Amino acid sequence: MKMSNLSIIALILIFSGGVGAILLAISQNFSGAKDKQDILNLTKAKNDELQGHLVEIKSERDSLKADLKLRDERIQKQTDTIIELNQQIVEKSNYISDYLTGGKGFPFISTNGIKTIDPTKDEQTTFTLFNQSKLPLYDIVAIVFDWNYVESKMQRTGNDGSILRISQNDFAKSMIYRFDETQMPSNTNIISRDKFDLHDGLLYIKLKSRSSFVFEKIAFVTENGLIYQGFVVYDDNDKILKEWMSPKITETAKAAINIKYNQIPSKVNFTLTE
Repeated sequence: MKMSNLSIIALILIFSGGVGAILLAISQNFSGAKDKQDILNLTKAKNDELQGHLVEIKSERDSLKADLKLRDERIQKQTDTIIELNQQIVEKSNYISDYLTGGKGFPFISTNGIKTIDPTKDEQTTFTLFNQSKLPLYDIVAIVFDWNYVESKMQRTGNDGSILRISQNDFAKSMIYRFDETQMPSNTNIISRDKFDLHDGLLYIKLKSRSSFVFEKIAFVTENGLIYQGFVVYDDNDKILKEWMSPKITETAKAAINIKYNQIPSKVNFTLTE
């Protein structure tokens, strides 16, 4: 059957349209694939660029961290140096203050040892004023009282019996010796000019310096022809600062000395009468 011209033209148009659609689809697929690759390439490039920036940021952060650590170390070192210098200043200031006042040092008195009793003569001893501190002491006054004499002349008053009423004359007679020293260098001693018979004696001593006020008791006991002695130094709070007894002292002699110590109140206040 012979097709008309119109039919032929229609078929040509249909065929041309199909081919065009196919070509358009192919073109669109190719263009889409190219765009995807471009996007992938761009994304990869941007990612590489971002990674580079991240590396730079990390490097800068590490560098900043190292700088901050170094700065902190310098600041800490400077702080430690300042603290050390301040400590040195405080120590020097305290040393100067202690040097000018005597610090925690205190004077005390000892007597020369008496080993035996010679019946043919009176054995006598001297007082020795000590400064065993590493610093000098200033304005030292040490007054030694014969407690046996004080006790024979006094009247006790006060709740603890520490206030003693005694006449001015008897008070003067109770003072055995007095040290008045403007200054004593460190680790020095001064021996009394006079000598004293202290057999079985009991002494009470007040000692003052620019930086301290202490008290002392010295006791002597005789046992089997030997004279033993001991002393104790204490502060206002009854804290014992120093104590000593004769070497090889017997237990009975030690007990006797402690009994003598207890005869004297910790802190004695004299009330003088006419």
